[in-house]
Amino acid sequence: MSQSPEQTLPVLHILNKVPDQPRFRACLQSVSSSDTLVLIEDGVIALSDEGQTLPEHCLALADDVRARGLSEKTPDARLIDHAALVELTVQHSRIICW
Repeated sequence: MSQSPEQTLPVLHILNKVPDQPRFRACLQSVSSSDTLVLIEDGVIALSDEGQTLPEHCLALADDVRARGLSEKTPDARLIDHAALVELTVQHSRIICW
């Protein structure tokens, strides 16, 4: 059985859960190599967890990283602003908020 075109399109996953939440783990299991994951709100805490493996296409909302005092602890994080997040939502036809 072949996949529908909708199932093969890249998905934008927006995650606001802390790493110990079941939805956080479910999200990471759902992200494919062509998808993009954006960490927002408490989701950015995962950036400071050295034991946490995040997908290659993982971004974090800069304001949320700064608000949680993680800027110095996550120098390699790929940060975006709100305008970039809006642009990502325009670029992706499938969006899942976790």
